[in-house]
Amino acid sequence: MLRTSPRKQLASASSGITEVVLPHAQDSLNLVLPTLAHLSRQTGSRWLTWISPQGVSREMLSEYGFDLSKVRLIHIRNQEELMWVLWDALVAGNSQTIVASPGKLSDKDLRSLETAAARGNCQGLLIRYR
Repeated sequence: MLRTSPRKQLASASSGITEVVLPHAQDSLNLVLPTLAHLSRQTGSRWLTWISPQGVSREMLSEYGFDLSKVRLIHIRNQEELMWVLWDALVAGNSQTIVASPGKLSDKDLRSLETAAARGNCQGLLIRYR
């Protein structure tokens, strides 16, 4: 299921937050890796930043065809740290796309991330699992 926030009007056409909801983490990551690899080759002079789970490595991304010169992996220590790092990455403006798995978010959290994406003129791709 793909859900784009209705607050899209706050952002330019190239910025905003999109959520992808997948059935479960174990096998579903293989569904999004080819898409993320494609995005890594379309970033221009900006990054594809992935605030990723510990199991994601540059070697694995290479196997899927990622342009590793355009990928920035950030491994966080805990979920509490994730929202701060995600917001900072969105607002920084040096990434075309920021990918993260923050879990289910409140409307307030989504509005905050939409605002950060608009300020940084980037796209946030949030991956959630049922």
